[in-house]
Amino acid sequence: MSFFHNATYGAILMTAVAATSAQAEDKNYDFENFHSIKVAENIDLTVVSGARSYGVEAQAAGISGVSRLKISQDGPLLVIDRKNRWSPMMGLLDGELRVTVELPELVALSVQAGSAAEVSGRLAQDVAFDVTSGSHLEVAGSDAKTLAIGISAGSKMSIDGRCDQAKIIASSGAELDASALRCKDVRVTATSGADIDTTATERVQANASSGGDISVHGGPAVTDVTQTIGGAVRING
Repeated sequence: MSFFHNATYGAILMTAVAATSAQAEDKNYDFENFHSIKVAENIDLTVVSGARSYGVEAQAAGISGVSRLKISQDGPLLVIDRKNRWSPMMGLLDGELRVTVELPELVALSVQAGSAAEVSGRLAQDVAFDVTSGSHLEVAGSDAKTLAIGISAGSKMSIDGRCDQAKIIASSGAELDASALRCKDVRVTATSGADIDTTATERVQANASSGGDISVHGGPAVTDVTQTIGGAVRING
């Protein structure tokens, strides 16, 4: 490619980035009476649980602004998506999409298709998290009674806090750091190259197969370990 073409492409690129930065847009939505959330298509989500009321706010930069968003409610489920599938070029021209959700009590969260989510605040006593397709999730200060975590397809998740019982399933190269989540009873399964760090203070049931790797901290007194087809489980004090 000639210098002229390189310079022209660079100028177009810089113009697109400048336009993206210059056109920021905020929008508030009137949704309420939901306790579960699903987010997809490379959207950045912040969830504040334990709020006194419901709030949904979108922030977007770029040519299309928040018009790219498709937010709907199906009973207790809030669905946050794009009208069109995300692509790298779309991200370059239109920039990031950010959504902040406040609600009294989060019961379930599904993070899909390259999205990234952060969760803080008081959760429900029984909570479920599902993270898939290269997505990221961070949960701070969990104080749930029971936790159900499913993570797959190269996704990453970290969580801290405490719980009575946790059920964790990870597969397909997913990574979960739950070493700072102190739970009494943990049942954990890692397959297909998944990597899990967890803490169990009383009892753990761990099953690793097909290159799955599990590290258990907390020195649980009761252990039930299964390792097959290259899976590995380590019990640490």
